[in-house]
Amino acid sequence: IRRNMQDELIRLQRELHKTIVFITHDLDEALKIGDRIAIMRDGKIVQIGPPEAIVLNPANEYVAEFTRDVRRESILKASGVMTAPAWCSPPARLPRRRWRPWKATVPPRPGWSIRTTVTWGC
Repeated sequence: IRRNMQDELIRLQRELHKTIVFITHDLDEALKIGDRIAIMRDGKIVQIGPPEAIVLNPANEYVAEFTRDVRRESILKASGVMTAPAWCSPPARLPRRRWRPWKATVPPRPGWSIRTTVTWGC
């Protein structure tokens, strides 16, 4: 039932386009529901940001320890690591919003169990 409630909360937020403040002590729940997360210690915010930034770039040892057991591939989005090769730039006449990078590679990092490459037209 908890998973269904999480999915329903996400659906409502997308449908209503309203900000939702959700307080939890469950990091996995925060990573699933939140598009911005605040990590607190002793009543003070020590890091705030998207789940990817919290997990991949912890602000200090406390946050690193707090997020230590998170499976990195479960929170990583391809759009967060995509960059276009230097030779792949849109012509001046093509609107930037319609241009897509050609290739993205997710390099292996400590704690990661995957390496993948995503390729599509430039």
